[in-house]
Amino acid sequence: MDYLDKFLIPFKGLKNGEHNFNYEVGQEFFEAFNEESEINGQFNVKLNLLRETRMMVLQFDISGFLNSECHLCLEPFKFEMNEQKKLIVKFGQETSSENDEVMILAENVDELNVAEHIYDYINLAVPLRIVHPEKDNGEPGCDENALKKIEEYKHHETESDDPRWQALKKIKFD
Repeated sequence: MDYLDKFLIPFKGLKNGEHNFNYEVGQEFFEAFNEESEINGQFNVKLNLLRETRMMVLQFDISGFLNSECHLCLEPFKFEMNEQKKLIVKFGQETSSENDEVMILAENVDELNVAEHIYDYINLAVPLRIVHPEKDNGEPGCDENALKKIEEYKHHETESDDPRWQALKKIKFD
């Protein structure tokens, strides 16, 4: 059995109404998509599936943490993430995607694998810049020694110390 097979939902056998599914995803999940996955963390996925005759509405509630390094101080920490996404699945002649929130499944399809949707939702929720959350008092949550070093290097060389900047300031535009 393929690891991702546990994310298959045989919806043809589901009665109309709400159905709930829970998934725990971790490193094995991300490696199933990409052996060199940059994502490393633990996530709990609660999926609420509303089955109707001609469509399904899937509501994903993803929460957990990403093992990461702070992009400011480089200290490793667990970055908490919470994401809610909705996917509407309609039935039609052939399988296609209208947009990020609407998917069309062919009438002859009787199961849906939600693994790729979960993978995409988590990847898209990862911010470009990951930093420690602020402390309760509003101060940065980063390592104080690292912040001091950053400030030290930041003020070490200013524009006025660099002769290239002085030469550029002499250029006048009319």
